Amino acid sequence: TQMMKRREQELVTQLKELKRREQQLTLQRQHKEAVLSESLERYHGDREQAIKLRLEKTRVSDMVCGAERSDLEALNAEKRHEIEELQQKRSDIEAMEQRAQQEMTALMAQLEQQQQMFAQHKHKLFEVRNTKGEKFEQLQQQVMQNAEKHGQVAAKLDIERDNLHATRQSLLSKLKDDARNATQ
Repeated sequence: TQMMKRREQELVTQLKELKRREQQLTLQRQHKEAVLSESLERYHGDREQAIKLRLEKTRVSDMVCGAERSDLEALNAEKRHEIEELQQKRSDIEAMEQRAQQEMTALMAQLEQQQQMFAQHKHKLFEVRNTKGEKFEQLQQQVMQNAEKHGQVAAKLDIERDNLHATRQSLLSKLKDDARNATQ
């Protein structure tokens, strides 16, 4: 009886720890998504401002230098082409973000499904907690295996999110460099 109570306490402690880890992972995910969203908004604003400044600089420079109309048209065509390229890169990033969001949604659905299974197994475990024997031990092992799978999925989700964030940062950096080079 003492062993059963002690074991029950251990299981309750383990369940609480798993719930705490789940909450931490959820908070980390929400924080990372907020930071990513803020960075994206800041990037879009900076990029559009850089394009406007570049176009204005070109216009003023042409007026001061008295460039011929054909030169001005060629320069404007070049600038429009650069803007189109930047818009294409932006749409590529948005498509990549959408794919990443879809992957995260699928992973979250999988995680939710595993959590539901875990809750069902936990419920079964507590239904038979006062019984002794092999069935109790099997359910206990099943709960532990599910908890381990849950942790692995959460870790995989975290790694994939970090990889997507690093790729995004790399692309944003490249776009900023392209924008800077285009203004020079």
